[in-house]
Amino acid sequence: MPVLGEVDQIDQIDVDFDEILITSPSVSSAQMQRIVAACKRTGKPFKTMPPIGELIGGRVSLKLVREVSITDLMGRDEVSLNTRDIQKYLLGKKVLVTGAGGSIGSELVRQIIQCKPLAVALLDMSEYNLYQIEMECQERLGEYKGNGDRTAGSELTQIMAYLVDLGNLHPTCHIFKDFQPEIVFHAAAYKHVPMQETNPWEAIYNNLQGTKNVIRCSTDYQVDKFILVSTDKAVRPTNIMGATKRICEMLHRV
Repeated sequence: MPVLGEVDQIDQIDVDFDEILITSPSVSSAQMQRIVAACKRTGKPFKTMPPIGELIGGRVSLKLVREVSITDLMGRDEVSLNTRDIQKYLLGKKVLVTGAGGSIGSELVRQIIQCKPLAVALLDMSEYNLYQIEMECQERLGEYKGNGDRTAGSELTQIMAYLVDLGNLHPTCHIFKDFQPEIVFHAAAYKHVPMQETNPWEAIYNNLQGTKNVIRCSTDYQVDKFILVSTDKAVRPTNIMGATKRICEMLHRV
C-alpha cells in the first residue's frame, strides 16, 4: 500500500475514508496525544489497537480494536483504588471538604458520602456552588422527602454547609471548632491558569493564605488526616497557578 503522508498531514490527504485505525499502541503518551489531535482534525471517527500488554498471550484480531481511552493518553495503567479500605476508614468519621462546590471538591463529596461518614462539612466561598452541592447531598442521602420534611433516622450522614473565605483565619477556625473534623480534604483553590496570570495577588491570597489557614486550624484542632489536592502544574511550575500550588505542597509537608 502506498504511503500517502505523515500523521500530521492526515487531514490534508485527498482520499475518501470513513474511519481511522491507530496501529501504534506502544507509542509514548505525548506521541499518542499528537496522533489523536491529528485524527480529531479530520472529523472522522478513530479507534486504536490495545497496548502490547493486552495482546500478550492472545492473537491480534479486529475484535481487539477499541475506542481510544484516557489510559492511552496517560501513558500508564489506570490506578485502581482500594475502595474497601477507604470506605472502612471514612465510615462513621467527621469529614471536612474545602472548595466543596468546585469541580474537584464536589466530586470528592459525592464519593465521600457513599462511604457513610458520620458528618460532612462543606466549605466554599461561592454561595451558589455551596447551595448546589448541599442540595445534591441531601437528595442523594434521601434526607429530605418531596414535601421538604426531614425523614427520621440517626444513621443518615449529617451535612453541614459553611460559607467562608478561607483566607480569613478567624471564621475558618470557628468552623473547625464547631465541627471538630477528623479528616480534612483541602480542594479549595483558584484553578483557572490565564485568569491567575492577570490577577496574581488574588491567586496568592486565595491559594496560599487559604491553605496556610486550613493547615493551622487542622493542627490546632488535632485533625487525624489532612489531604491536600494539588495539580500536575505544580511540577516545575511555569505559571502563577502552578507556583502557588507548589508552595502549598511545601507548606503541607512542614
